[in-house]
Amino acid sequence: MPYDFDVIYTLEARSNFMLDVITTRYGLSEKRVFNEIQSAIAQLRPTLDSKGVQYADLKRALVPNIDREERAFVFDWTKFSTSWYGREVLRMILPLLEKGSSRSVLVGDWASKYGFNGIFQESFGEVAAGSLLDEPRAADTLYFVYLNNLTSAAITRLDAELSKHVAYLGSIDLTYTSLMKAMLSTMLVRAFIQHRTTIIQGHEDDQPDSEDVNLVGYDFEQFGYTNRSVPGWLYGWFLSYKIERPVLPDDDSDTRFSLNAMTATPYPIAQCVVELDERKLEYLQREKAGSLRIANFEALSAEQIAAQIRAKLAMNYIYHLARATDAGTLKFNIIIENGTVARNTCALEYRPQEQLLKVITFF
Repeated sequence: MPYDFDVIYTLEARSNFMLDVITTRYGLSEKRVFNEIQSAIAQLRPTLDSKGVQYADLKRALVPNIDREERAFVFDWTKFSTSWYGREVLRMILPLLEKGSSRSVLVGDWASKYGFNGIFQESFGEVAAGSLLDEPRAADTLYFVYLNNLTSAAITRLDAELSKHVAYLGSIDLTYTSLMKAMLSTMLVRAFIQHRTTIIQGHEDDQPDSEDVNLVGYDFEQFGYTNRSVPGWLYGWFLSYKIERPVLPDDDSDTRFSLNAMTATPYPIAQCVVELDERKLEYLQREKAGSLRIANFEALSAEQIAAQIRAKLAMNYIYHLARATDAGTLKFNIIIENGTVARNTCALEYRPQEQLLKVITFF
């Protein structure tokens, strides 16, 4: 029988250390952590409701979308006459965003001691905009605006309009895994969510939930947007888009807390068996043949597909954390990439007591 699910689209415990710190400092049990996360999401939903935003409507801004692109738009900040070049860049971008959809906006400078050009050449070569390679560039003069959930038409329009400004160097396709994407995931900060004509950002934790504060200071109203804000810790936990990157060894806090968000008795997925039974494989071959073909899974056995999925679990984060409201069913999604050709979503049922992950579907 079908169940209703409580869903947390994403939980950020990768660069947000709050959960790690309070768990360690106060010796919180997994049951207490589960209760704290569930209490927090229960606070966020009505807070958003009161500001005219439904949490469920933010899905495309918060999780990877296999039918949309992710892009980094690159600027040379030395071409601006003000030190607040981020504001000038957003003045160019805000009027160009599609106001019928939603996306996360991340921004920041290249903040690495490692050189830019070597990483860029290794990661992208001719895939990126040619202007970025026209001449040697200093890494510390680059400013990035990262947008997810973009259509091809939106990218074309953004590139065309931004190219009119001397500071714009081009854009980089970051839809698929790459060294550049992983590097930027460690550098950029979550500025805000653009949800249609509403901007959502975080405000100081000591401000009432009812307040709407524009901490980032961009000119939203000038471009037809309404600013709304929620307490910063809630924004940090639940409204922070995570740019995909491989999970580093001994750095599984994000996955651990994501599992704990669904259950008070989590079991490490790294120690779980992935199971795809023959009846499910027959269903996928019949109903999801195109998805299997895109992933190069069509000629594989159930055991071989399960092994491929098992390997992918260590390469990314989990999202769409779902817990049945009237049963014990738990499930989450992961992204499966076939090089830079296509991406699929794999839904897995999580059975921590059985140390098992069952393949639900593939699309």
